[in-house]
Amino acid sequence: MQSLKSAIVQSSALISINYTTDRTVYLSVDSSVCSVGWILTQDCPDGRHRPSRFGSISWNKCKLRYSQAKVELYGLFHALCTTRLHLIGVRNLVVEVNASYIKGMLSNPNIQPNTAINRWIAAIQLFDFKLVHVPADKHKGPDGLSRRKPVLGEDEDDDPDDWIDSALSLSTWVVSWLDSFPTNSLCTDTQ
Repeated sequence: MQSLKSAIVQSSALISINYTTDRTVYLSVDSSVCSVGWILTQDCPDGRHRPSRFGSISWNKCKLRYSQAKVELYGLFHALCTTRLHLIGVRNLVVEVNASYIKGMLSNPNIQPNTAINRWIAAIQLFDFKLVHVPADKHKGPDGLSRRKPVLGEDEDDDPDDWIDSALSLSTWVVSWLDSFPTNSLCTDTQ
């Protein structure tokens, strides 16, 4: 098993994201009843999407009971949180999902039924991306990763809710801090 992992990680098929170009970076995400899978790719000069990162995480017992809409939204949220450090500096990000209703959920966060979903939406909206629906029959890569069964003892690496708390509380603090200054005092030129 370790040699397979090494072969994949050291494969010349994987590229590093080129942050100096405007070439599109794609985060393709798919959620199933058992896990979420994602692939981070970039357009290359030869016209192909080349993979940079990929992964999947199996749902715990609580998430296994989520509705399909909640699973899809949480999968998108989790994929963005997991790849967030690799997305910093990306100029043109396209997120591909096969659940067309995600766009409506993100556009109308105030009509969502619970606080957890609204927190995920708030965190997702911190990212700058274009959301694109890809039909399920053309969304094969992340679909395969999202079918992975849980492994005994596997647990999520970090708690995305901790990241939400950090990110949203920081933005709230910055906004309140900026509001405490008179409008013209921040950008004045003193000579």
